[in-house]
Amino acid sequence: MDSSTQDGDPAGADSARPSAGGIALVGAIAFVWGLNWPAIRITVQEISPWTFRAVCLVLATAVLFGISLASRTRIAIPKREIAPLALVAFFNVTAWHMLTAFGLTIMEASRGILLAFTFPVWSVLIGAVVLRERLTPGRLVALALGLAAMVLLMGAEITRVGGAPLGGALLVGAAISWAVATAMLKRIRWTLGSRELAAWQVLIGGLPIVVGALVFDGPTDFTALSTPAVVGLIYSSVIAAAIGQWIWFRIVDLMPASVASISSLAIPVVGVFSSALLLGEAVTWRELAALALVLAALSIILLGGRGMAAWRRAAGRNG
Repeated sequence: MDSSTQDGDPAGADSARPSAGGIALVGAIAFVWGLNWPAIRITVQEISPWTFRAVCLVLATAVLFGISLASRTRIAIPKREIAPLALVAFFNVTAWHMLTAFGLTIMEASRGILLAFTFPVWSVLIGAVVLRERLTPGRLVALALGLAAMVLLMGAEITRVGGAPLGGALLVGAAISWAVATAMLKRIRWTLGSRELAAWQVLIGGLPIVVGALVFDGPTDFTALSTPAVVGLIYSSVIAAAIGQWIWFRIVDLMPASVASISSLAIPVVGVFSSALLLGEAVTWRELAALALVLAALSIILLGGRGMAAWRRAAGRNG
């Protein structure tokens, strides 16, 4: 795989549609990572976030390397890619997990998660400056619609963010860290495949988190976990952390960074609805309106010029 061949944002990119495979991957990551939020909520009620994330990353590393070894693909890192890989792993894995872990000890998860998903804003800006991706009208409209959905989901709680400025700063920092990692993934010429790239990043970026879990938590009695917590831990480790990370790298490889980032706005919406289904949380008009906004944003960004034209026609009819 050579991600650099996908970096450009040629003229007319806004009107060109991503491949059917790319669109399918966007849907897959929305459900894989969206369903992970209730899994996390169930599990961290019984073990600490440090231990939870350390176990997830260790198991994800084993799964990804195991699949690569079984398929006999090359896993050795070329010398010229070691330093950039370590840097991307720091931003994409270590910083993201540690900043969100600390941020969510200060701020409630319902607001903190949504602050972390301001990531597309930073990714679009970084993509424009670093990758020279065009800030097309379609992408800007899609971004605005997606962020409006996030504001709706936060609801009245948005006025309380100022009550925990440090927590908010840490979670926005996590969003910026993810955006930086996404831009680096697009800019650097990688020779490793997406799965192997994911495996090494989870391994390298997860090492500091494993050390932190050993230092701050010590031994954990996993036999005391309930069945739902065990299922949540396995899902978060094997499906979300391993397969989800691989899917995300494939999306970044196939699409411009800004398009990939905006598509991630579906993840928290799926998280809200899956939490309602699995945890019995209420779904109000805010969640339904947010879903409509995100679907509109995704139709624009994934269908390109056709999606934008459809949005204008719909707006004209409603006007």
